[in-house]
Amino acid sequence: MRADYVVSALDDQRLRTGGKYLSVTGVDAKSFDRLIVPNMVSGSTTALRRGEILVDRDHVVNDGWSVGSTVPVTCPDGSSGRLTVGGVCRNSEVLGSVRTKQACSERSDCTAAR
Repeated sequence: MRADYVVSALDDQRLRTGGKYLSVTGVDAKSFDRLIVPNMVSGSTTALRRGEILVDRDHVVNDGWSVGSTVPVTCPDGSSGRLTVGGVCRNSEVLGSVRTKQACSERSDCTAAR
């Protein structure tokens, strides 16, 4: 593979918050903004490297979230935690409405969200 190639696996999960399911896409935080350039409304894609999440604008309108908001979540295994919003971007038809670094989404025990 040539050094100028960038790849990232995607990991989709469904977490619960506020009584509804939340579609979360785990991405490689280091290469995400080199592969996909989201149209950011506020915050930055570097928030992923800090373990924060990027959310679509729909969550701002429908859930009252903004940069710095903490979102209580319940993971598939029943454990719970909180995720911090680090950026808001325009809605994407390619990815879920919430993006997080893969290390967070891969942990079924929600350790990263505590």
